Amino acid sequence: MSEQELLSAVHRLAHPGTGDLECEEAGHPAGHVCLTPSDGNSLAGLQEALSGRYGKPRNLAMGGYADPTVTARTGLPLLAPFGERLVEMRAWAYGGRLIGCGTARFDDGIRLVVLVTEREDLMADMPEGASWVDGIVAVTGWDATRVGTVDWAPVEARLGTALPGDCRRLVELFGHGAFDGYLELLIPDAPFESGDIVRHTEWLAEWARRRGSDMWEPYGVHRCTRPPAGCWSGRAPSRPTSSTGSPRAPTPTPGPSS
Repeated sequence: MSEQELLSAVHRLAHPGTGDLECEEAGHPAGHVCLTPSDGNSLAGLQEALSGRYGKPRNLAMGGYADPTVTARTGLPLLAPFGERLVEMRAWAYGGRLIGCGTARFDDGIRLVVLVTEREDLMADMPEGASWVDGIVAVTGWDATRVGTVDWAPVEARLGTALPGDCRRLVELFGHGAFDGYLELLIPDAPFESGDIVRHTEWLAEWARRRGSDMWEPYGVHRCTRPPAGCWSGRAPSRPTSSTGSPRAPTPTPGPSS
């Protein structure tokens, strides 16, 4: 398979509703499908292409040594088909599937391997009535006992609006970082302006002042009650929206993917 054929096959297998995964390789366990990269593919190129679609990968094995902390939740099903023959493996989580790309030893030498496996249902043990944030904690395997403290009063005063409770809890639990190296979590007092919820909002304010606010439609904008620099903040339209609705998605995992 060429790179594009592999990416198409991975996407099809990883998509919800694909059904059971059955590998045709002799001796391989059920619950996965191995794909066959052509000789023209490179490990670095495939891993870069997969990262562009599925975010930052987790390193499961390198130099023939597997990470001893890997579990069924974080990638063990990707290692099982190759056993001691495994040389290198990176993993991407996508919904109910795990995607793996690496190398393994075969009779004719070291070859590229790409596979998609079924993933443990991370929400199976969630209690009834669990919150949206509880679901994020479960999916990432994050330690919910590590909770930071944020003085939200001055932050919300500068923004000119109260923030949803689930947003505040998410920040307190995860802190600065990005989910899968893709979705950045904006927090107060971040080390970089682009990750700081107040300074980034101020930057957006200047952008809106100069170029208008059409990009936020159908959301409106409103002035902060205490604008430090003409600060603007998104305001949901009159129709109902979710508490996580936003006129602009932030640009995670705080490490949960690593």
